[in-house]
Amino acid sequence: MAINGDILDSKEAAQLLNLRNSKCVERLARMGDIPACKIGKRWFYSKSALEGLVSSGGAR
Repeated sequence: MAINGDILDSKEAAQLLNLRNSKCVERLARMGDIPACKIGKRWFYSKSALEGLVSSGGAR
């Protein structure tokens, strides 16, 4: 459920990062290893920021 072209939910972020599931992405976000914003109980991610992370070779 993409909010707009650049904002992803946890499931979409997991697919982009080739991770097993959305819980893995949320764990990385909680630890500060990937950029994210939590609104209520849901996490959101910038697609361009995650793509930059992937192209640079990984988190922090």
